[in-house]
Amino acid sequence: CQRLFADITETKMYLTGGIGAVKKGEAFSFAYDLPNSTAYAETCAAIGLINFAHRMLKKDLDGKYSDYIERALYNGVLSGVSLDGRKFFYDNPLASSGKQHRKAWYDCSCCPPNIARLFASLGSYIYSVREKELVVHQYIAGVTTLKVSETEVRISQSTRYPWGNKIAISVDSAENISFTLKLRQPGWCGRMQVKVNGKPAKSNANKGYLSINRFWRKGDKISVIFNMPVKQLYADPRVRQDIGRTALQKGPVVYCFEEADNPAGAESLIIKQRNNFEVLHKKNLLGGVDIIKTNGFYLESVEKQKQLYGYSAPKLKECVLTAIPYFAWENRKPGSMAVWVKNTADNNLK
Repeated sequence: CQRLFADITETKMYLTGGIGAVKKGEAFSFAYDLPNSTAYAETCAAIGLINFAHRMLKKDLDGKYSDYIERALYNGVLSGVSLDGRKFFYDNPLASSGKQHRKAWYDCSCCPPNIARLFASLGSYIYSVREKELVVHQYIAGVTTLKVSETEVRISQSTRYPWGNKIAISVDSAENISFTLKLRQPGWCGRMQVKVNGKPAKSNANKGYLSINRFWRKGDKISVIFNMPVKQLYADPRVRQDIGRTALQKGPVVYCFEEADNPAGAESLIIKQRNNFEVLHKKNLLGGVDIIKTNGFYLESVEKQKQLYGYSAPKLKECVLTAIPYFAWENRKPGSMAVWVKNTADNNLK
């Protein structure tokens, strides 16, 4: 299982957590073959990856499995349903010319009920209990009660995650109890600050989890702050479809460029390397999302050129590019979309 999981996630998984590059046979392709516009990446397959990772996590408490659950959940699965919950994607490509649309139903309709089942069982992926350990795998607002060493412990989370980088956790129990609280340090997070009752927590890190061992008293408060900048990602050069391209991620959320927000089609956009990014929360856009604005270019087509091929190079125009969360694409007017966009290493390109 470890070999299979590594083969999937290290050579055959899309940035969104989508798996299965080939529609015919609903199959994997060879290693590093990850076409964007023809990606199958079935919604059910991303849910399958979550289930696989969840079972591996039960056998081996390693934060990488929770990271993959989070990646698939916020990106490859969530993109499979429209914001109003009425239409669905069977496959989830990472690029589109504007002809890819969600449907209300399918003749073979496994994805819609599978999404409903996953959302209904979401609580089972957030926490786990092992002997004298209470483990926080996912940062999702809510309240639950768990038994630790036969003592009921009420734990709650309050957060704007994944938009916000702060988590407030409360621990309450019928009686004071000694146990280890483990907090996942996400793989995308370079730095994580944890305090207990306002003071820096004494902790140690192992396999992606920060452990706090103490005598917990009713009303103890834990605050978690993540370092959550916008990051540019680059694919292994063996992924030939993404050579010379870059993608954006903030926290666990993968972003894409949709034609509705930009001056040209997604394939014409070029982003600067080592760029500055502005993050804005738009509460009235796509149900309330963080968008990313950055400087870039687009290729202006030669309008007078009637031939398919010509001798005049397209003009390069400077512009501001806007990226939205990938899960929210194709909820407005039809248009092109791309997760991976062309990238230039020359910030002075004119």
